[in-house]
Amino acid sequence: MVASKASPLSLKGLYGLHPPYHAAALVAILKPFLSAKLRSRTALFESDAAAAATAAGLASGAAALPVAYGGTQEGFDPAWHLRKVSRARTLATNS
Repeated sequence: MVASKASPLSLKGLYGLHPPYHAAALVAILKPFLSAKLRSRTALFESDAAAAATAAGLASGAAALPVAYGGTQEGFDPAWHLRKVSRARTLATNS
C-alpha cells in the first residue's frame, strides 16, 4: 500500500474480460495487498461482456466493445491507432 501512495500511476480499477486461468490465480494472490478501495474495484469476467463494460464505467455497456470481445460494436478496426500514429509521424517528419 505504501508503494501505491508513492507511485505516480493512479490505478482506478482493474478489470479483466476472458482472462487466462493464471490471471485469476495472480489476482487472488495480489488482492490482499491492494487497498480496500482498489480491491472493491477489481473484477474478472469470464464471458459477460456487458457486465464488464458496465463495471469499467462504459455507459453503453456491450455496445462499446467489439464483437471479438463479446460486445456488439460492428466495424471495429483494431489497428486504427497505428494508422493515426503513423500519419502523425509522417506529418512531423515532413514539417
